Amino acid sequence: MTNPLTMKRSVLGLLIGALFLSGCAVQMPDMKTMAEEAAPGAWSVSIETQAPADPAEFWQSWNDPKLSALVEKARSANADVLTALASLRTARAGLSEAQHALFPETTIDDDASHRHADGGSHESFSASAAVKW
Repeated sequence: MTNPLTMKRSVLGLLIGALFLSGCAVQMPDMKTMAEEAAPGAWSVSIETQAPADPAEFWQSWNDPKLSALVEKARSANADVLTALASLRTARAGLSEAQHALFPETTIDDDASHRHADGGSHESFSASAAVKW
């Protein structure tokens, strides 16, 4: 004699197994057909191939006044590249000057002379060195 609880578990197990297997049997839709249905053939888009006069201002070919206004606002708020380069050079010069103050300044001089007078000769040499911090 079979236990009714065991029978219920078997049937429940079979139903769950059938449910999982039915998930594998789902057929994927045909994407090509779906694309043709979503976008009718009557739609067309013209693409302009003409390049803008100035590549640096390519956004003007889109004729969007809001975008043009945003670009002009950004340009007026940002420093020019040449101004930034000049500021960088000034900062580097200041850094170089500050670094030179960390090291001593040295000076070395020398002098030599030779004179002939009344049958005799006279030679003189001198050297000097200075260190300044």
